[in-house]
This record gives sequence, structure tokens and C-alpha cells, in this order.
Amino acid sequence: MIPLLMESGIVCHHFFIRANPMTLPQNSNSNSNNGNNSNHKTNSDTTTQNAPALPRYRVIVIDDHALFRSSLAMLLEHAFGFDVVATYNHLTQAQKACADYQPDIIIMDYHMPDGDALTTGLAIKKQHPQCRLIYLTGTQSSWVLQQLVASTADGVLHKEISPEELHTVFEKLCAGDKLVISSQVQQKLAAQVQPFTGREFQIFRLLAQGHSTKQAADQLCISTRTAEKHRENLFKKAGVKNLAQLIELGYKWEMLDLRAGS
Repeated sequence: MIPLLMESGIVCHHFFIRANPMTLPQNSNSNSNNGNNSNHKTNSDTTTQNAPALPRYRVIVIDDHALFRSSLAMLLEHAFGFDVVATYNHLTQAQKACADYQPDIIIMDYHMPDGDALTTGLAIKKQHPQCRLIYLTGTQSSWVLQQLVASTADGVLHKEISPEELHTVFEKLCAGDKLVISSQVQQKLAAQVQPFTGREFQIFRLLAQGHSTKQAADQLCISTRTAEKHRENLFKKAGVKNLAQLIELGYKWEMLDLRAGS
């Protein structure tokens, strides 16, 4: 029996999934057993006994919360039959991991403490366009969700998603859907016009995290002058005179997630 593990809405438990096998293109080395992968399956796992066998697609999970990360990996392996080849609690090795493991799917937490997940995701998709990128987030901010939906992601999921809906998400992606959004994200998306461009929002978020304009420019691989122009546009559009006022307005508008710190 798989132990009950719960974090932010995704629960690892015994539930029965009856669905058609997924049809993602198979990697030639997808059945390899990597040392970073922990195989949690047991012969008594009724999930795998009662569900049709699914191909073992290679998955990387990136999340800085250990319980959530291990619970999600267990769910993906036991209930979906995936091969979780690696898990990480940081973004620094994400691009190298993609080159090393050639995953079919990357599931990445948006709120990571060591960098900008959108920038990392963009780099991954440029280098590995065949890889399906899924962002997970616990944010309540419709502004953040809009940025994720407008990004290079193949899926945007809220951490309140159920295991059953998560399985449906993978089915849709494998059926060819270009972007899958979980029901919670759809409900939280506001019908308001985004006042900032995507790049301006990235600058805004990095400044709110305490980065200088130059540091933000370095992270986004743009010139300091360009970053300063984006900062100037942020002040003009928000009608503020300094960064403190901009950040205060960001929390008021729910463009920044106080619980997640950005």
C-alpha cells in the first residue's frame, strides 16, 4: 500500500485510473534505468494492476518543497507508469539535466528560490522543443497565471489539481493539445487586460525579489540599458515614483504572490 502523502492539493494514494494509453513520442532510451530514479513500484500496487499499462515516459520534476516533490514523483511512477529519471530542488541544473536525461516531460514549480522559472523554461524549450514543459504553481494571482499561460509552457497547473485531473492533463497533451490549463487556473484567470508586457513583468518580479536592475538584466540576458527602460515603463504605467510604491501596488493588484515571496 502506498502511504498517504499530501501537499498543496496533489495526493498520492491508491486510486484507479482507467484510460487509454498515452501516445507521446517514445524516446529511444526511455526504458533505461537511471541511477537518479527511485523505483517505488511494488507487486501489490493495485493502481498498476487495475489500470492499462502506460509507456514509461521520462519525466523530470523540479520543485523546492521536498514532500511535494517526492509525493508527485511517487504518483507519476505508481499511478501513471512514468519513469521519473531525476528530481531537483533548484533551477541551476535544469538545462544540463535536460541534456543529460532527454526527458519527454518536465514538471517545474514556478516559484523557485534560485532563479526565474520562465527564463529557464524558455531556454529549455529552445534547446529541447520536443520536451513538454508543465508549470506548477500555488499562486492565487491571476496576473502571474496570465504570464504563465502566455509563456512557452505546454501546461499550466495549479497545485490544487487532483490526481484524476492531472492524468487527464497528460492525456490531452499526448493527444496533441498545445496548451492545457487546469480547471483551477481557468477559474482564477481574471478577465482583465494585462498592463505590463511579458518582459516588464519579468523585470518587475526580479526587482520585487530584491535584485538590482543590472542583476535582473543579467538573469534575463538583456542589456542593463534595456532593463532600465523596462523599469522606467513600469513606473510610468503604474503611475508611481519609486520601487517601493510599485511593489506595494503589485501586492494590492495581486500581481505578486505574498505567500510565495514573488
